[in-house]
Amino acid sequence: MKIPAGAHTDSSCLPIFLSGGEEAILLIHGYTDATDQLRYIAERLWERGYTVSVPRLPGHGTCGGDFLGTSWKDWLRRACDDFFDLRCRYETVHILGASMGGLLALVLAGRFQTGASGFRPAKLVLAAPAILTKSRSLKFVRLLRLFAQKTPRKNFTFSGPAQYAYIGREYWRWNWPGPAASILRLKSMARKILPHIQSPTLVIVSQKDGTVPVGAADFLEREMKSARVSRLVLQESSHLVLDGCEREKAANEIIRWLQE
Repeated sequence: MKIPAGAHTDSSCLPIFLSGGEEAILLIHGYTDATDQLRYIAERLWERGYTVSVPRLPGHGTCGGDFLGTSWKDWLRRACDDFFDLRCRYETVHILGASMGGLLALVLAGRFQTGASGFRPAKLVLAAPAILTKSRSLKFVRLLRLFAQKTPRKNFTFSGPAQYAYIGREYWRWNWPGPAASILRLKSMARKILPHIQSPTLVIVSQKDGTVPVGAADFLEREMKSARVSRLVLQESSHLVLDGCEREKAANEIIRWLQE
């Protein structure tokens, strides 16, 4: 394995583990996201007695060269390993996935519905899951990756918290056709497995999300024929529904729903 020059883990992307009670929850971050973007909900869950684990997906938070060497297989393997580790120590394990992490959560949950029912996640929380997306360019990434490893995002300006400055420079200001093709693969896998998922599921979407339409909740409710699907529709949040202006409302609903 070749390690790219300059590869290191940025402090905003370090794995988070908060030891709590006898129920655990695996939090899976999104595409090019930082684990710190799930810190608020992680700490809220920990305060209510849950053990919380937020792994860093391979290639994320290190450098672009490292990111290019990973794919959906690496990300799913990491989520699977963390779920295995939690399930070894805790009888009840829930999964929360944000954006692409929602696809990973669905694929992971679906693989435990048959033949390994004892390992089935107790409940799923899908925050702005990328099962439907508004991006028109995503459909072309399989072709684009033949011509470029990355391309600059048009009119990109970084305006986030200073702690994410490195991630902004290294990841967010670029389009990544190769890794983006993995989103399409995960989306296809998740859609095929939806009818078999039995874990009760909470879907959180927002009217002002520029990436995932509110209709994603309708789609999941229609396709997840074996699961009880609930929803929370936010009004003002951007795509980062768990780390935005309505994060307290989202966290309160997640905690209430988990404790039903």
